[in-house]
Amino acid sequence: VVTYNTLMNACAKAGKVVEALKVLDEMRRQGIAGNVVTYNTAMDICAKAGKVAEAMKVLKEMERKGIAGDVVTYNTAMNACIAVDVVTYNTLMNACAKAGNVAEARKVLEEMERKGIPGNVVTYSTLMNACGKAGKGKWQRQGRYWRRWRGKA
Repeated sequence: VVTYNTLMNACAKAGKVVEALKVLDEMRRQGIAGNVVTYNTAMDICAKAGKVAEAMKVLKEMERKGIAGDVVTYNTAMNACIAVDVVTYNTLMNACAKAGNVAEARKVLEEMERKGIPGNVVTYSTLMNACGKAGKGKWQRQGRYWRRWRGKA
């Protein structure tokens, strides 16, 4: 699976969308079960190529095969369908926080930063609240997020 994922990713980076999706088709023909990385990569390829319907087919296939999505899965699906902004990310981060998943909420912030979408007061408040609710030493992260936010103010 790792080799196929790498090949699919390399094709996508080279701008060869059709070839990248052929790798997924070849996996299917060979009976090789993909993993969350396989499907996230395929969805991302479709989304970047503007193939929203194809991206949603990939998501449905993933769900049908019982492969659990992660924050990347649902961000990719959202990216395929809508213009993503700070409000979208804050909403996703809040859902992670309410589920008690501080690590996933932090990954949402990291993705925002990679995409050049600056956080706002809601972003950092959500993270600080998630850390506070999580307890077990997470309060130290609250201070880091506070300092990061104050540095942007």
